[in-house]
Amino acid sequence: MKKFISKIIILLLSINILGLIISPNVDKKFLKCNQWWGTYKYTWIESFHNEQFDNVFIGSSRVHNMIDANLISNITKSRTINFGLGGSGIDDNFLVLKTILMNGNKIKNLYLQIDHITLDNSFDYPFNNYYWYCFHKAYTNKVLIERDGIIQYILFKYFPLTRYAYFSNFYPNLFLSFANNPIKKDTLNGYDPLLGRKNKLNKLSDKYLYKNFVINRVNQINSLCKQNKINFILFTSPIDIEAYSKTDISIPMNKIKSISSEQNITYWDFSNDSCCQKLQFFYDYHHLNKKGNDIFCRHLANKINETNNLKH
Repeated sequence: MKKFISKIIILLLSINILGLIISPNVDKKFLKCNQWWGTYKYTWIESFHNEQFDNVFIGSSRVHNMIDANLISNITKSRTINFGLGGSGIDDNFLVLKTILMNGNKIKNLYLQIDHITLDNSFDYPFNNYYWYCFHKAYTNKVLIERDGIIQYILFKYFPLTRYAYFSNFYPNLFLSFANNPIKKDTLNGYDPLLGRKNKLNKLSDKYLYKNFVINRVNQINSLCKQNKINFILFTSPIDIEAYSKTDISIPMNKIKSISSEQNITYWDFSNDSCCQKLQFFYDYHHLNKKGNDIFCRHLANKINETNNLKH
């Protein structure tokens, strides 16, 4: 019996050693997986080194799918880029900024899209830790320990097969990607517009609140900006106000205004902006479609120009 147990232990250790050997290559392959643009965008963001940006936009899909960086660049005559990540939470946004700065890039203006969903942390999967475990960097590890706890971090870090098993529903594209498909090229500076109107819309919550750790992370982003002499702007993109008429979002939205006032951060609230409140401009309750984006981004670019003119 003891021999049998010893053999099982040796087998498990051997499997884990094999997992440790292959995991760096598996993680790199996952991040470069081109079956899903949202996956590859992490690697695309990380690929920028020692560059200068005038306007950097970060946030969730309400940046990724809504901010036309090329259009804003053309109107403002400045270099604008969309580093938004679909389905990302505030921790992801923080790590995106850290990645950009750690790679030696310089930013003049950072725009963080923030709203009731951000503060309530009410995404389906509010922290994409299954991505960040693939980066193997000290600053990503620090956030992973803060969010997941030291025990889970050690388990996923040093027993990688447990991570692949735990997050198996997020990895199907990894195995599809081992075919030699060409890497998707980005020609829109991170912008991935939605078309038309979604047929089936999810039910909205009755009330939204806010999480204190989200506030703390926003403050950390603000501190990073101050340290790197970056002009930090919070903004809220348009939402379908009619759809939200029976939903209470006042608590988190008032909290954003409070953060802005207390920390002396510029805040632009476009949530109920008249520029694109017609239903035809919305893909769903939270996202404009391409037609709506064209209108909103022109409005946003003009706001940027107005602000820059006031400074001069």
